[in-house]
Amino acid sequence: MANIGVANDWLVASFPGFSFWILPIAAGVLLVLIGHILWRKSKESDNLKYEFITIAAHKLRTPLSRIKWVADAIKNKKIGDDVRAESAEIRHSSNKLIELVNLLLIFSKGEKKKLTLSFEEFPIAEATGKVVDSFRLSAIRKKVGLSYLIKK
Repeated sequence: MANIGVANDWLVASFPGFSFWILPIAAGVLLVLIGHILWRKSKESDNLKYEFITIAAHKLRTPLSRIKWVADAIKNKKIGDDVRAESAEIRHSSNKLIELVNLLLIFSKGEKKKLTLSFEEFPIAEATGKVVDSFRLSAIRKKVGLSYLIKK
């Protein structure tokens, strides 16, 4: 506590006639200005993040749509069953990726509007079956066994 008294005595001696009651007010104004600058920079950062997600999602959507169109064109041609199955796998995967890109866009828009999430039941057995089925052709081609078991 003695140091504060010494500092006060030094300030009074060094700056005679200065109203020291202004210092807390000036410090408060300075802190408000710094807070405002930091808040503005934070908002700019959020906007840049939103723009990046939006641009990246749109850049992903274009080639995915093209892959889907080519797979659809292959489906309509006279080809063997194995190529038709691979074409179906390409279509299915590209559809899933397009859904994910769309969710990314929805999320980026929702982030601007404060997105709220809700929990719901998820059919994990069905989803697992679809994932395993998506790798079935690759497993057959590589002569690898692929199976799954879900206990209830």
